[in-house]
Amino acid sequence: MQRAYLRRVSQRLLEVLLAEPARIESVMMPAEGETAIDDDMQFMIAGYADIDRALGADAFLVQGGTPIGDIVFGDGPARAFTAPDVRKLATRLALTTAPNAIREYAIVKQFVTDTARAEAAIIITIE
Repeated sequence: MQRAYLRRVSQRLLEVLLAEPARIESVMMPAEGETAIDDDMQFMIAGYADIDRALGADAFLVQGGTPIGDIVFGDGPARAFTAPDVRKLATRLALTTAPNAIREYAIVKQFVTDTARAEAAIIITIE
């Protein structure tokens, strides 16, 4: 079963990765014993397709964002959402009527909202 991985990164790190996409591997797959991203800054969800279906036109987990290079992680390249993109996503999610009954939806909504408040960016991979 494929999963969507959402990772919160600083806008500065995202800008570096967009300028130097080859560095994405060291962030997404750090060497053993190294941690590029704190565990509280990332999470995995299995129900991402259900969330995107519920969001309809506001779907962003499967498509959207800016590809970071051409290194494939599972189902394509990592995709970036800049801090301004994340603020727009948070606003859209706050206005959506997607069912909060989908447990993962509430988690994604909170993650995006917290990331927007931190003025950070998000990297998504489908693996």
